[in-house]
Amino acid sequence: MNEKQLQICSYEQSRRLKAAGFDWKVMRMYDTGKLNEEPNYSSVLDNYNWRDYYISAPSVPLALKWFRKEKNIQNGVSYIESLDMKRLYYYGEYQSIVFTNEETENFDTYEEAESELLTTLLTLIEQSK
Repeated sequence: MNEKQLQICSYEQSRRLKAAGFDWKVMRMYDTGKLNEEPNYSSVLDNYNWRDYYISAPSVPLALKWFRKEKNIQNGVSYIESLDMKRLYYYGEYQSIVFTNEETENFDTYEEAESELLTTLLTLIEQSK
């Protein structure tokens, strides 16, 4: 991943988002399981999820925003310092459907925590059906 670009959801995350009702416009999509590496500049943004064989590939931050706006599940990534105060560890936080605050495990990078938070929220939505 280019350090100047936002992390794109994995195919599995994108597939699960589609099943959960994600319909926001994005610049990238998966075509038969493979990420189309070139952003769609012809229409800039599109919702690819209405097609059977395409799956919208949002950035992880956009997918987390979708959970906040469309599913009303507040979420974000926080950090803690190691006991020796030489390292930071990142973890995802969210308010579950029953309005309790929950956390993911700790990760070395913000992006890992963000991706795990998304996967956790997808599981939460799937289990609530």
